[in-house]
Amino acid sequence: MSCKIVSTGILFIFLIGCAATTSTTTDTPSELKLEYRFPPAQQLTYDLSSETREISEVMGQSIEVKTISSMQFSLLPKGMEGSNSNVQVTIDSSFLSINHPRGELKADMAGVIGRSFSMQLSPSGKEMNLKGNEEIQYTLGPVGKRNATNAFLAIFSDLSEKPVKVGDTWTTKDSIREGGGGMNVLFIIDGLSRLDGFASKDGYDCARIVSTFKGTLQGEGTQGPMQLSTKGTMEGIDTTFFASTKGFLLHSNSFITLRTTTDASGPQNMTIPGTRTSKMMLSFTGSGAKK
Repeated sequence: MSCKIVSTGILFIFLIGCAATTSTTTDTPSELKLEYRFPPAQQLTYDLSSETREISEVMGQSIEVKTISSMQFSLLPKGMEGSNSNVQVTIDSSFLSINHPRGELKADMAGVIGRSFSMQLSPSGKEMNLKGNEEIQYTLGPVGKRNATNAFLAIFSDLSEKPVKVGDTWTTKDSIREGGGGMNVLFIIDGLSRLDGFASKDGYDCARIVSTFKGTLQGEGTQGPMQLSTKGTMEGIDTTFFASTKGFLLHSNSFITLRTTTDASGPQNMTIPGTRTSKMMLSFTGSGAKK
């Protein structure tokens, strides 16, 4: 999908409080079939980063939390299974910092860095069959352990399954389940993508894809003695540069707004409204593939 879901972090507040130049090309095809085609046995490396600002109202007080995260990972193609690509993913480095009214909380990534898992990617960019990822977890203070591979449930932009020309659109629909920190959350997301044009970026000939998306989320779980139920809506926009002649994603930027309401019951009953804005960037940083 075009939306990058990077570890929801929906209830951090509750827990603590209660880029390169592009240019348009002229030599472009009138119609093109966009497909993910990883270079055989050639490792591709990426950088995934995000900045998030979340404001919630807890018992009449406004609480702000800022989160910064980054991850560097590599993909090693492991052959094909039918039309799908098998890849091995290795997390080379990872960082997560949360700034809140009581100070800064940094994640312990000892159980993440250097770990690998496998997954499949369809020609249109559907992530499937993640294996060996269940125990790749980081520790986040009182929040406990969270899965570091949630980001890979929808990391690559979805492409059209039919040949497209400039101006053509296609729709996508995704259901994404995330778990961790005592919460289980389901996202249902509808997207509309458009082939916006062609451009040269970082020396690669690229298809420029602009996607808008809307969705809903529902979650429930426990935090200490509290029972939590969360619902909300999300919307956003994503711009992707896809190296069309090589078959891999080069760069994408996403901007997301998430509005939630959390009902908490237990020793205290309260309703916590919140608004979260995020910007995320996925950038290709190198491989053995020639331009």
